[in-house]
Order: sequence, then structure tokens, then C-alpha cells
Amino acid sequence: MNIIAIVGGGGFIGTNLSEFLLSHGMKVKAIGSSFFRNFEDENYQQITLDVNILNELLDSLRDCSTVIWLVNATVPGSNASLAEEFMLNTQPVIRFLEQSSRSIQMKKFIYLSSGGTVYGDVAQRIPIPEETSEYPISTYGLSKLITENYVDFLTRISGFESYILRPANVYGPYQNLNKPQGIIGFAFRAVKENGLLDLYNGGKVIRDFVYVDDLSDAILKCITQIKHPGAVTKYNVGSGEARSIKEIVDEISRIAKKPISLNEKLSRNFDCAYNVLSIDKIHRETGWKPTTKLTDGLLKVEQWINRID
Repeated sequence: MNIIAIVGGGGFIGTNLSEFLLSHGMKVKAIGSSFFRNFEDENYQQITLDVNILNELLDSLRDCSTVIWLVNATVPGSNASLAEEFMLNTQPVIRFLEQSSRSIQMKKFIYLSSGGTVYGDVAQRIPIPEETSEYPISTYGLSKLITENYVDFLTRISGFESYILRPANVYGPYQNLNKPQGIIGFAFRAVKENGLLDLYNGGKVIRDFVYVDDLSDAILKCITQIKHPGAVTKYNVGSGEARSIKEIVDEISRIAKKPISLNEKLSRNFDCAYNVLSIDKIHRETGWKPTTKLTDGLLKVEQWINRID
């Protein structure tokens, strides 16, 4: 059986992805510095290590045919400098891919980029296709785009194929509520702790939200799709639906049956006014489409929070 490696397998997306792939009969090796949970499954292996220690990472991946790279040391809106972003997030990918063709039997590499930050501000308020020119307005988005370019180059000169996924705002169980990952995590923490929620520009910015199991299904489609060595494929992964931040906050308040106290703030310079992704390409080429409605996904997050309390 092919072994699927998840580098960054202990985080929010990695935990959900591991569970999803195991439920589909995949053999999973999760690599990370810490983990939310362990899975009692004969097809699951958990390895704790620092992914920056290249020789240890390569040793752990020698028997893996597919490597999914999720690990990222910063989050959108962080204040990391360009040099820090490159050192923390881009350089480890370059070092790994440069050595992988000589050290391991990897046939497929899947890199999780960012649909929410690589495009920057767009002129028209219509879902953004992959061929749109990229003009990131944050160091996070620029770092993701630079890494994409390295992945593209190193794939074309090596013997594996790559998929670059650009997800919208991902949400679901195992989100870190102590260091929230996006507005949904912030809003649920405000509900849980009776705290204030910072709301920028009246919550008018428009975003696209995708449930983590739908993202996991898109990754599974890439695992099972076969192209050819040197091929690089880019896919947006989102809902294709426009939602304002205020709509999201109001929906969470309704689900929680509790008002959320808002701390109104001016807009931030790294916030795009509109970001909704076109998902036509991935649907056309793989048949993938999201199946989780926003309200259903938010209810699942609330149920998970209630279980861990």
C-alpha cells in the first residue's frame, strides 16, 4: 500500500486530513512537532520531529510515495518580515525538494498554498480563477507565492509531479482557539470566553470559506489523480460563495444563541476587500466540489467545542 506522508500532520488541517484519509483506507504517516491527537489505527504512524532537521525528515519519508506539505510557521496577518517568512516557510520546502529526488522515492508532492492571500486585491468582484495575475499585499501571501514558484521549478527538473492547492479560509474541528486561525476561530473564542471580537471595517470584507473535510477531499482527489513526472497543477479550493465577515459573525452568534460583543476597528492594510475563489478548474478536472454548507460546518465546530469543554 502507498504511504501518504503529511508534513505538519499534527496541526488543525493535518489532524482532520489524517482522519479523513484513514477513513478512506489510506496509509498515513504524520510528521510534526506536536499533535492534537493520536489515531488508534494500524494504518497510522505518528512521528515527532522538527521538520527543519532535514536528514531526520528525509529518513522518516523514505517509504512514502506522496508527501503533503502543510507546515507553515506563520499565519495571515502576522508581522513577520520578508526575511523571516523566507527562512521559516520557503527555505524548508526548497531544501526538502532539492534533496528528495536523491534521498526518497516520492512520486507526488502536494503543497498547501493560500487562495486568500496570493491574488491580492482584484478589480472585479467575481470568483477568482487560477489564471488571475497574483499581486499579494502581505508578506504571508508573497511568501506563499514565492514558494509556489520554487515548487514549480524544482518539480519540472525532477522526477515527481506536484499539486499546488490554494484554499480559501479553512475552518473546522481542531482549530486552535488559543491562537485562532481566522475569523471563525476568533468568533467562537469570543463566544466561549464572553470576550470582545475585533471587527475590522464593519465586517464588510467579502471572503470564501471551505470546511476542512471538503479541503481533505480535494487533497484526496489530487492523491488519486495521475499526471506525469514534472507536471505542476494549481487548483483553487473554496466554496465559490461570497460571505461578508459580518454575516459569519452573525451566523455564529445565532448558532451559539449568544450575542457577540464587537470591538469596531479600522480596516487593516493586508486585508483584501474581496476574495472569493472560482472552483471551476478543480471540478472540471477531478469532479471535486464542496458538500458542506456553511451553517452545517459551523454547527460541527460548535459541537466539537462543546465536547472539549
